[in-house]
Amino acid sequence: NNPTGSLIYIGDNAYYNLIEGNLVSGGGIGSLNQSSNSIYINSSYNIVRKNIFRDNNNGSNSTGLTLKGYQPDTVRIISANYNHVYNNVFLNIDNLAILLECTDSSGATANNNKFFNNILLGNGSAASITINNDIYTTNNFFYKNDIYSSGVVNIINDKGTTTSVILEQ
Repeated sequence: NNPTGSLIYIGDNAYYNLIEGNLVSGGGIGSLNQSSNSIYINSSYNIVRKNIFRDNNNGSNSTGLTLKGYQPDTVRIISANYNHVYNNVFLNIDNLAILLECTDSSGATANNNKFFNNILLGNGSAASITINNDIYTTNNFFYKNDIYSSGVVNIINDKGTTTSVILEQ
């Protein structure tokens, strides 16, 4: 039983992984926070490329890709830094296509991640890209991602500031 509710999970300092050329359909339901992730990473120096993440239809907790820093106990601090996510398709995710976050002030971070040449199409009612916790999620780079969701007002939510136009960044 995967507590993160993820079909693919890279966690707790499992560095330098390559996730490439997969069709990931749906998302699991986990006991940790009842999130439903297609892929969940709380690790650094990973590459996610040339994948299709689609049809994660588990409602408001559905996420295509989550990059998360957190402190699981009093000793370990887990960060999600220096990951590269490119040439992927995120299609028909009920809530967030991409989420970057840190859940506490332990020193864990989600920094210096690069997202480029991804297609985010037809995702849910929330912003397709959401970046939470402004102190611990910094220096993330988004370049030439194509984002479109019909009828969605907010496309990007960066630490509470939303962008309501279709952009190619």
